[in-house]
Amino acid sequence: MNLLGFLKLLFTFANKLATYLHERQLLDAGQAKQLSADLMETLNAIQRSKDAKSAVMHDPDSVRSDPDNRDNRP
Repeated sequence: MNLLGFLKLLFTFANKLATYLHERQLLDAGQAKQLSADLMETLNAIQRSKDAKSAVMHDPDSVRSDPDNRDNRP
């Protein structure tokens, strides 16, 4: 193999490596963006559930004071 063939092989390898690294970086960025969106959706769902829980009116005769309520058992 002469010098020209070796340089061609070297540049082909470098080009494929750079392409792979660029695609890998794009995939990682996309994955991070999707993860961030999923986490925000989860946080919003948690906040909605907390808001719904705090919006419930608790009367003295509500089930919270019911001794048969499983959440009131020791």
